[in-house]
Amino acid sequence: MKKFLLISLILLIMPVVLSAGQTQRIDISNIPQQSITINEKDRFEFSFLDGTHTVIVNNINEKGAELDLFPYINLKDKPPVSYSTANYENIIYFDVNKDLIKDISIKLTDMGKDYETATLLITNVNLDENVNVNGSAIPNKLINKPKAYDYNIILIILGIAIVIVIGLIIYFISKK
Repeated sequence: MKKFLLISLILLIMPVVLSAGQTQRIDISNIPQQSITINEKDRFEFSFLDGTHTVIVNNINEKGAELDLFPYINLKDKPPVSYSTANYENIIYFDVNKDLIKDISIKLTDMGKDYETATLLITNVNLDENVNVNGSAIPNKLINKPKAYDYNIILIILGIAIVIVIGLIIYFISKK
C-alpha cells in the first residue's frame, strides 16, 4: 500500500515538474535582431549593458503575450520589474538601465494555435547610442548608466527649507 501511494504521488508531481519553464539565452549585443518562439511560463535571458536581464512569458491569450521584464538579475540591488503585454498592434520598449533611453524592443509576430506559443521579435534599438560624435564606438560600460542622485543633498535642502518655513511661521505668530 505504501509503494502504491508513493508511486501515485510521484506520478501526480511529475507533470508539474516537467512543465517547469525553460530558459532560452539570446545574444542581443552581437545579433541585434532575433526572433524566438517561446512557450507560456518560459523565459529568455540576455546580457546587455553590463548585466543579465530576463523576460518571462507569464501568459499567452487572445490579447497577446503577457511579459514580466526583470532587469539586472545578476545584481543585488535590482531595478524594479516591468510588466507589459506584447500584441500585434504595439511594440514594447524595455529601458534596461532606467536611464530613459529605449534599449530593447519586443514585438509579438505570431501566436500558436490554442495560444501555446508566442513568437517574439527582440531588437537592440540602442545601437545608435553606442556611437560617438566622431563615429568611434563607445564601450557599453561607459554609456547608459543609471543616473545616480545624491539623496543626501536633497534631504539637506529639504531640511533647510522646512526650518525656514517653521521659522517664518514662528516669527509671524509671535509678531501678532
